[in-house]
Amino acid sequence: MSSNLKTMKLTAILSGCLLIATFAICLNKSYGWFNIKWLSNDFLLTIFGGLFASTLVVLICEWQKYFFNKRGVEDFLWNNTINLYAKVLIMKNSVDKELVAPERRINLSMLDECSNIAKHILSSGYYVDYSTICKKQSLSVALKEFYLKKPLLERIVGDCDCLKIAGINDEINGLTKNPLQNYKVTNKDPETFKALTILSNNFIKAIGIIEWLLAKIDYSGRYNWQDSNKSIKENYNQIFKDFSYEDFLKQYKK
Repeated sequence: MSSNLKTMKLTAILSGCLLIATFAICLNKSYGWFNIKWLSNDFLLTIFGGLFASTLVVLICEWQKYFFNKRGVEDFLWNNTINLYAKVLIMKNSVDKELVAPERRINLSMLDECSNIAKHILSSGYYVDYSTICKKQSLSVALKEFYLKKPLLERIVGDCDCLKIAGINDEINGLTKNPLQNYKVTNKDPETFKALTILSNNFIKAIGIIEWLLAKIDYSGRYNWQDSNKSIKENYNQIFKDFSYEDFLKQYKK
């Protein structure tokens, strides 16, 4: 987009100069201010008028290309950010489910898949050329602010690995107390429960930042963020609500 803007500025300046020159030749032709025998006004008018028309066509094409690229970058940002939002929301709901559930064995790798995808999005999904005509355009300003907040998101997502460390510490403590026992880490073990609590609070911060960015990307209302946000949260809450084996049997009961 930055190359589009440079070409547009250069073409606009050139078009303006050619327009002034063409207008001056028209006035000279009408009032006869300068008469050059070997260079007629009609010839100059044809040359400068043709050049002005050509640069004007180039300017219009570059203008159209600029808006096409601008929309493409915004779509790219939206798709990456909504995907990041979904992964963080999944991790948040998974952690919250373990916090309120009765004591049971916990899968210490439950955040691995989503956290890896989130890390990939944060590392490569926001290096875009989003240069706008107006430097104070809302999304352009928001992206600069987001780049300052991105390290916090990367740290929060990276901290998901600490759940495994907490689980290993609880397992070591359990085996220390009873070496002969085949110790299984549960969601109520102290280190694990503490890690789950910290992660849940961190995910709340991450969700707030991502929701703020999504609202900025949808500055024109093209993505209908307000309605889609409500729908996303309702769907994920429905997915992660407690679902027992008895509920499963009831679904297929004849």
